[in-house]
Amino acid sequence: MFWRRFIFISSLIAVFAMSFAAYAQQIPPNPNTSGIYVTSHTAINSLNPYVNAGEIDIENGGQLTNNGTINNSGNLVTWSGGLLINNGALNISNYLYNGGTLNNYGPLNIAAGQVENSGLLNNSSQLDNKAYLLNSSWASITGTGVYIQNGASGNNELINQGKMTQQSFQITSGTVNTAGTFTGAFTLGSTAIISNIYDPPFTNTLTINGSFYSSGAIQLNITPNGNNILNDSIMINGSAVFTGGNLTVDLYNSGVFTPRDGEYWDLLTANSITGWNTLSVNISFPPSSVGSGWEIETVSEPGGYVAERLLLTNVIPEPISLFLWCSGLFGLAMVRKKFRA
Repeated sequence: MFWRRFIFISSLIAVFAMSFAAYAQQIPPNPNTSGIYVTSHTAINSLNPYVNAGEIDIENGGQLTNNGTINNSGNLVTWSGGLLINNGALNISNYLYNGGTLNNYGPLNIAAGQVENSGLLNNSSQLDNKAYLLNSSWASITGTGVYIQNGASGNNELINQGKMTQQSFQITSGTVNTAGTFTGAFTLGSTAIISNIYDPPFTNTLTINGSFYSSGAIQLNITPNGNNILNDSIMINGSAVFTGGNLTVDLYNSGVFTPRDGEYWDLLTANSITGWNTLSVNISFPPSSVGSGWEIETVSEPGGYVAERLLLTNVIPEPISLFLWCSGLFGLAMVRKKFRA
């Protein structure tokens, strides 16, 4: 009786093992030039490299685990309910879409093409963007890894509409267009740009939870919106350190903007700010809207924050004020003439 049970259990184990092996096997063919669906089972890659020049769709409980190298010159798509695990190297030169879960434990290189994340991307290694990465407003990129943006041409771009958490963000080139949140140390290199993600009349607040180091370019907009004058801004829950670079503030739709003397906008807020005077500042208000100028002053904010505030000064007077101002000058001239007489 014992031996019968033992043989029966051993047979079940063998069946389960064969079934698992049937579902967790090398993804064919190499190279792939057609369509492959990983659905309700597990596929693996152990080849160096495996070339996908067609399309791989991971969906409905399917899982693809990469233990080798995948060179993706086609479409690699993870739908909701799908799981992509990278333990090796994942090289993107065309298109990767993640609407499910992507767990990255090896280098993920965006050499060309684009990557769109609309799900959860856990990065515990290196995410290297030399092309284009979009993190949607409902999506999240998280983990203890490092995000690097260092394309040689400077045409690489990150659009972050959602949340990104990494040990550090190293932006040495290209553009960061954002209305989202970064958590981790953030470095903006001398050839890199932070710009607004949406075109006016929309305005954006970039939030950084961590230290901010910049020698690059920052581009912000001020936008009339009804009775309100809104502006792009940067909120840093940490220290901000500037070592050169430039700041540009553009006035959008200046024809409907009537500036008032003393009007102001907070451009950047942080726990502490050093090196702000190393920035080259360009405030591109048209002369027809603003008189001799503006100034940026450092002000204290509640909660132990400080802000760099753009303040309008010497605004061209409105017609009545202009009449009174001219009348005053005429009166002074008459007094001076009378005194000389």
